[in-house]
Amino acid sequence: MIIMELNFKLEESDFLEYQLYASNKSKKQTRNRLRARLIFSLTNLLLAILIYFRTNHVIFSLFVGALGVLWFLFYPQYSRWRYTNHFKGHIKENYKESIGVSVSLIIEESLLYVKDSMTESKLLGENLKKLIELPNHYFVKLGTGTALILPKRVFSEHEKFRQKILDFGAEYINELNWKFT
Repeated sequence: MIIMELNFKLEESDFLEYQLYASNKSKKQTRNRLRARLIFSLTNLLLAILIYFRTNHVIFSLFVGALGVLWFLFYPQYSRWRYTNHFKGHIKENYKESIGVSVSLIIEESLLYVKDSMTESKLLGENLKKLIELPNHYFVKLGTGTALILPKRVFSEHEKFRQKILDFGAEYINELNWKFT
């Protein structure tokens, strides 16, 4: 018995939000961004101190130190821009066949059917591990580590969808305040 049926097309922005979210939640990526922010900043500050005490070039040491402080302050904005552009290129290269393709999602009593022009998948409800709700998307994480990207713009009955996925045993994760940082 069909409980819900959705037909939609995934856009580049849908894939981008998923990639940014996954990157933002990755401990390794977070650690790498923090490391890049701190190493350059601290290296410049130490270099500024060394220049000052070794050569007494006050202006040059202040300039090098200011670069370190500016890097520390503005690296988060630069990092967001860099990662966004990186993922946009990655999506254009690797998901070009999936952008704009019609997708059909059918939710039944114990199954999810996902079908597009290239594939058809039957997912057992028990294999749905997490339902992650963002402001504009739902990500349904599967036991295999992959995820279904579901844009909220295609839903008319959000509560019914959430409840059915939770009935399958998925853990609900509220990320309604999430922003890529």
